[in-house]
Amino acid sequence: MFMDNNLTLPEHVHCVINDLASDPSVREIWLIGSQVNGSASTASDWDLLVRSTREPEATSRRYADIDIIWSGPSGKTLAEGQSDFYAFPFDDFQWVEKEDGIAQFLGRKSAELDFGVLHDTSHPSQYRSIQKAVRAWRAQEARDRKPNDS
Repeated sequence: MFMDNNLTLPEHVHCVINDLASDPSVREIWLIGSQVNGSASTASDWDLLVRSTREPEATSRRYADIDIIWSGPSGKTLAEGQSDFYAFPFDDFQWVEKEDGIAQFLGRKSAELDFGVLHDTSHPSQYRSIQKAVRAWRAQEARDRKPNDS
């Protein structure tokens, strides 16, 4: 159930989404990052945000070119391959679902620096900007639930 007809997913990304969707704790899978926001380069990976009924734990990264970010019921959010030190609250995204299958959030992006060139260290190496998210999959019970159901 991929929601954006303007974005073509490679077969291996479909396979990962299907694999994640087979986990009964997974409620939604969203595509985020440069591939969705039109700023991808040939070296860009795919970024998936997985909303789950279980809390994320530090795990190994499973895929070389797919970043999987888990978000649990408490709002704890953690990417595969990172330690708990890097966990952050989902509220940091300032997530707003705009219409069915589309959301906006405040994302983090690292500034691209030229190596061997002096840079102003007072300039942040990371900045935040409004980005788009596209729902790639949602569990049936989440689709059936009305917005004001708890």
